[in-house]
Amino acid sequence: MITTAADSTLKRASSSRRIERIPRDGASFLTFFNELLLRNVWFKANEGQTIPAHFRVTGEVNNSALEQAMTEAARRHEVLRSRFAVTGEGPRQTVEETISAPLVEVDLRGLPDEARAVCLGAILTEEHRRLFDLAADLLWRVVSIRPAENDQIVILTVDHMIADERSMSVLIGDLWLLYFAFAMGEPSPLREPAVQLLDFAAWQRGFLQGKSLERLTSYWERDLEGKGALPEFHIPGENPLPCDCSYRPFAAVNRELAPRFRGLLDRIAQSNGATLQMVIFSAIAILLRGYSGDDDVCFRFVSSKRHRLETMDLIGWLSDLLVLRVKVFGEDSFPQLLARVRSKTLAAYDHQDLPYMLFPGYDGKLARGIFRHPSLTVNLALDAVSSSSEAADAAMRKLGLAIAPVKPPPRAQIREPGMSLAVGPRGGGLNLVIKYEVERYSEPAADRFLADFVAVLRAIAERPAGRISDLRLNPADLSVTWPTGAALQSS
Repeated sequence: MITTAADSTLKRASSSRRIERIPRDGASFLTFFNELLLRNVWFKANEGQTIPAHFRVTGEVNNSALEQAMTEAARRHEVLRSRFAVTGEGPRQTVEETISAPLVEVDLRGLPDEARAVCLGAILTEEHRRLFDLAADLLWRVVSIRPAENDQIVILTVDHMIADERSMSVLIGDLWLLYFAFAMGEPSPLREPAVQLLDFAAWQRGFLQGKSLERLTSYWERDLEGKGALPEFHIPGENPLPCDCSYRPFAAVNRELAPRFRGLLDRIAQSNGATLQMVIFSAIAILLRGYSGDDDVCFRFVSSKRHRLETMDLIGWLSDLLVLRVKVFGEDSFPQLLARVRSKTLAAYDHQDLPYMLFPGYDGKLARGIFRHPSLTVNLALDAVSSSSEAADAAMRKLGLAIAPVKPPPRAQIREPGMSLAVGPRGGGLNLVIKYEVERYSEPAADRFLADFVAVLRAIAERPAGRISDLRLNPADLSVTWPTGAALQSS
């Protein structure tokens, strides 16, 4: 039930493009996505909806300072002391005034080597299996494990309800900077956040009305006409699966693109007034055209939705999906395709304020719609580290501590329907990871797709002005042999 005060808040938000702090008068606003998740049993019942981050810290860690840093982080960010529930008044976010964020400490130093290894594995497994109660728990926790002297593993686990990848970067940077200050006996060096998730939710509810909503909806209706918001994705060797709403077991394969090719792709982007992201999108479009034989290519990609200054350091699940639809003609040169992709990418970002579940053609029911068709989701994280992470690393070095991220086991990673392609930096080059549903795709099929994608990127790097139909794959570039009839079409 919207109160009069809440109604007034929405009215102010609808007339402002700037996100502002709203009165804390008891009104509870949720983002469209948070409300959708709360209304779906699927989200609350399925495993894998936590985001883990593992760190190995070499040196003597002051756990008292770490716990103090956790409490201060929770004070700074309301969402870290929030709970979510569906009440008689509908879905609500409740923010606690104060909380104590306890650090869970586990000391394994007195155990024999074999027992220590068994215990460490059991703790990691349990942390990944233990879900949060959205209505009763704090939706994040930190566990500190000491397997040996001057060796500590810190596990940060956050419920996906309150965080996305950008949020994790912000929280990790905050925690280590605060740890440094408190370990040195100094006050917090961090400025107060400009807004909180509650403010963003109120702004979103107010802004997505009237002319603003009409402008955004009209664009996506025109752009996706005939395709819809859930483009299908097929590769050779996939298994047909029944349409249901469940997440299935998944696995991952990865490959790397050498720094030399990354450098060539960067120069191609710069010379064409584009970005590396747009070059990668163009390569994906070429590959999908090759598989489908359709000049009209459509796929989904992840946007962090941090395009406003107020939300750059906001913790919450703001990231969402956008759709790129582009025509790929064999007679076009690559620069012509790249210009088309550049235009469509910029237009998509210009209209990204519309939540994905409000896109035309999306049925609004996460439990059915998003799993209806096999899909490809592209997630690019091309910035190596955030500025806060760099500052945190420098601060920790001053304390004589070395921090290295540890990759969580596959079970701990966020699962996505169909197949997802993630591209990030690695040693001056690019690391490319395919996550796939094991019941729909075999490992050889997923690896072939990734091998073909790498081959397309290398072909672009070596022939940046060539025609699309001339970007033929060199079989020597592929590490697997394609079955008869499954080779990539190139014309």
